[in-house]
Formats: sequence, structure tokens, C-alpha cells
Amino acid sequence: MQLDLRKIPQSGEQCFELERQVLTGWSRKSGLNVGGTGELKLEHQLDSGTLRLKGQITASLYAPCARCGAPVDHVHQAAVVATFVPKGGEQSLTDDLTDDDGLRGCLMNSEAMEEEVYEGKVIDLSEWLRDEWRLGLPLALRCSDDLCKEAAASDLKAPVDSRWAGLEALRESLSGGE
Repeated sequence: MQLDLRKIPQSGEQCFELERQVLTGWSRKSGLNVGGTGELKLEHQLDSGTLRLKGQITASLYAPCARCGAPVDHVHQAAVVATFVPKGGEQSLTDDLTDDDGLRGCLMNSEAMEEEVYEGKVIDLSEWLRDEWRLGLPLALRCSDDLCKEAAASDLKAPVDSRWAGLEALRESLSGGE
């Protein structure tokens, strides 16, 4: 997905459809499945080459409940916020600081942490959107049914999240199961 700075107004709102296969690729290895197309709503403000974006990605997710294993459908909304600045216009991070332990760093405000640098007149949002989506994904889905809670409490072995399955197999292969 790309934004052409020559074609967008100074401020406004735009909606985009996100294909299921794109969201599925972004969700890979999360243990969550995408249940259809998603929607991206973005508000933008363009000022002297600096583009501020704020919005959300909405999509339907499904996966087995982390407690009981029953199928769970969930409409997920991931907030997205960033400031795209032209190359050379990014904030300077030259204020070196040293703490009591001698560790060096710099002081960053929240705007500098959300800055993305671009070149040219077209901004590719794909990688930024993918990262924002992944950061916003829930670790696991759980159903809210009371029967689920009872079943999970009575189950001797809780289901393992697919992302931890490799470690679970390693734990079981060790003597004593620890």
C-alpha cells in the first residue's frame, strides 16, 4: 500500500480494504487466523513534507480458545500511529546521556519514537502497517463462556499455544518434565 504525497489533500481521512492473504501473512506464526478481508481507516495531516497518520486496522480473527480449545471468533482493532518525515528532517538524537551505571543512551520523546523516514513523493506503508498489526495482536483468544472456565479448571493438561509448542516438546523430552 502506497500513499502518493502529490495526490492527497493536506488533511483528510481515507479507508482501504486489506486483503485476507495480506493479513494472513502479517499474522503468520501468531497462532491466529484471519476470517476475511480487513479494513484500514487512516486520518492524515500533511505539513511541509511531514505526514502524520493515525487510525486503526480492523479484522476478524479466529483461533481455538487458549483455555478450552473451543473455536473463538474475535473482531480485532489495532491502533496505528506514525509520523513520516522526509530523509534529513528526522529529529536529532545527539543528546548523549550516561546513567549511574555508565550505560549510555539518549532521551527520546514519543514523537521521535514514532517517526518513519521516507524518500521521494511516494510512501510505502506496507512494512509499517505490518509491524503495527503484529504489535497489536492479542497473545491468545479466550472465550467468555463460564463452561469454558470450568472445563479449563478441571482439565489436567491445558492446551498449549502453538507458538510455545516447540518449548513444550522440549520440556516433555527432559527427564522429570521440568
